[in-house]
Amino acid sequence: MLHRLALRVIPQLSAAVTERDVRKRKRLVMLVPGFIAFLLYRLLKDSLALEDPFVLLAFSGVISTLTALWAYGMGRKEAFGRIVKNDSFKRLVWVAGWIGCAYGIQLSLLVLAMLALFVDYNFLLHPEGPAMMALIIPTTAVTRDAFEIGHLIRLESEGTRIVTFPNGQPFRELLQRDPIHVLQWVGGGLHQQCPPTDRGTPCPGRSAGQTA
Repeated sequence: MLHRLALRVIPQLSAAVTERDVRKRKRLVMLVPGFIAFLLYRLLKDSLALEDPFVLLAFSGVISTLTALWAYGMGRKEAFGRIVKNDSFKRLVWVAGWIGCAYGIQLSLLVLAMLALFVDYNFLLHPEGPAMMALIIPTTAVTRDAFEIGHLIRLESEGTRIVTFPNGQPFRELLQRDPIHVLQWVGGGLHQQCPPTDRGTPCPGRSAGQTA
């Protein structure tokens, strides 16, 4: 997800969300949704038919949506009612729908795929373990990201200038405004990659001395 990449690659964002006090608060916040997801699974696994993958993913999306909104508020250090009043509807929808629901479902699918590939854990035959992990792990990850985004918004509201917000909006605006340059950058990057050629043939854009 683009927001996760931005939070770790852009120096200002990475430094802001990895300060000692922020990390300490974030760890405490991350404990709560994971524990609640575990309890909900134990309580509802029989009545909700969580052995059905579609039911499991839908349940993961609902939990992740609620978790994202709660963690976003914790990062903001504001009551949720005040956030709803002061924040933009578009941003709240983005936090709930993208950082919460969509991201949570994607992570649940990733967990199930990794368990199937690396542990040979077939969800359809033995759903209990994978289903529980497919709820706890995404919920915890969503909590982390929503908290960090809320913290950045709080810093911005206090006067800190954020170079770019981790929602991909600047990139989308650039793509709409000047798609030719974006395509040139992509083409330039692809040009620097070595195609499958005979051994010793230099890559395009490199001299023979650079291929040694």
